[in-house]
Amino acid sequence: MLSRSKLIFVLIALFLVFSMCCPCKKGSVTKAGNVTGVAALPHTIIYKTKGEYSILVPVILSEDKKEIVSFPGVNDVYYQGKLALPTLLSNSFWLDNRGINENVAFISLTYLQYSQLKITPTGKELYRLIIDKNPLLQMYDCGLKTKITIEQINNAIEKGDFSAFKRLK
Repeated sequence: MLSRSKLIFVLIALFLVFSMCCPCKKGSVTKAGNVTGVAALPHTIIYKTKGEYSILVPVILSEDKKEIVSFPGVNDVYYQGKLALPTLLSNSFWLDNRGINENVAFISLTYLQYSQLKITPTGKELYRLIIDKNPLLQMYDCGLKTKITIEQINNAIEKGDFSAFKRLK
């Protein structure tokens, strides 16, 4: 028979083992150290920019645009084994394949140039490379990636009917 103190020790040890093995999804941390919350299913984001930025690496700025709060590592510029370049849609809209939001900015390095760097630059180094802090003309969240096709998105764009989408900018 286990003594009371040994039983408590065993229960604490079991609790610690099981809590470390929890398969729960955890929040991600941005380069600025902010927790972004529990991982969610990816949404389809489409956008239109003021200029031609499709081959340039996006970074995410703070609300006041004074610092970069999130940026990719040199190995994170890939999507399904290829460079995560956005997909061209109708009427000069782009489908995001990288994970941007309405605080996006673009740096002067292309995806290819960035992927060939030996180490990931710091946020301060990348901030100096920003070529446009306000590149977006429009941005929409089209819902879960699994719920909508490129054909449906292009049809909505061609009709000018964005009513099914959430306007982000």
